Amino acid sequence: KDKIAVQAMRMTANRKDPELLKWLVTKLDDKDMRDVKDGHPEVYKGVLTCLAVYRSKTALKGLVDVVKKYLSTNADYTTLAIKAYGTVPEKAVVEQLLEWLEQTDARGGGQGGGGGGGTGKGKSQAAMDNEAKAKTEILATLTTLTGQDIADFATWKTWWTANSKGFTFPDPD
Repeated sequence: KDKIAVQAMRMTANRKDPELLKWLVTKLDDKDMRDVKDGHPEVYKGVLTCLAVYRSKTALKGLVDVVKKYLSTNADYTTLAIKAYGTVPEKAVVEQLLEWLEQTDARGGGQGGGGGGGTGKGKSQAAMDNEAKAKTEILATLTTLTGQDIADFATWKTWWTANSKGFTFPDPD
């Protein structure tokens, strides 16, 4: 049944049905749906996937909450929420993505880096793996959103500081 529900949501989302958008936004905080053991996690992932189709500002706050809640614990939810969040061409969206990139960098969820300086300290391997997946999605989302292909936080931050004022988002289509 969940697969049928997800397919119906996707078909309706592709038509940009405004009522579905309202419903999807309300489901972002649906504890019963997102519960991995007793809920409908596949439907919840469908909600996150469908929100990306809309590219809607109305979902941004809820998507931020999903990322905050699941960054270290559920890579599926987090990466889908990041992808949906990054479909809205707004400077504030880029800034939030950069903030998450910095967090995942500081937490040790990144590639390279060597010496560590305490990164990842006290984190389980699963949490670090989830954050590394989030970091990969953040980088991909920033690239899609801005048209820039940059591989690390420091370079992204420098580029955004230099270019944000006059920046125009490329056509997503």
